[in-house]
Amino acid sequence: MKIQKLVGLLIVIFIIFGSVSIVGFQLFNNIHSILFVLGGATG
Repeated sequence: MKIQKLVGLLIVIFIIFGSVSIVGFQLFNNIHSILFVLGGATG
C-alpha cells in the first residue's frame, strides 16, 4: 500500500511539473489546482 501511494504521488508530481513547465505563465492559477490535487492524493 505504501509503495503504491508513493508511486501515485510521484506520478502526480511529474504531471504537475509537466503542466507547469508547459503553461508557465499561468503558474499562479495552477497553484490552486496543485494544492487541490495534492490534498486529494494525500487525504
